[in-house]
Amino acid sequence: MILNAIAKHNIAPELSYTVGDKESDIIAGKSAGTQTILVGTGYGSNTMNITADYFATDLKHAVDFIISFKY
Repeated sequence: MILNAIAKHNIAPELSYTVGDKESDIIAGKSAGTQTILVGTGYGSNTMNITADYFATDLKHAVDFIISFKY
């Protein structure tokens, strides 16, 4: 699904983020070449074996983190 969106919308994966609360979300994002953010709410609060690029306590924190960057 991520790769389809990248191709369809001409997205630069290296400038994009996959935000998720499950290991499968982070794996999918890394496989697609995006940066990854594990959100600690939902399943993320029970997921301890994931190596995401970044961690956010909740979705708002993830969004604030992403929009704080100036490309």
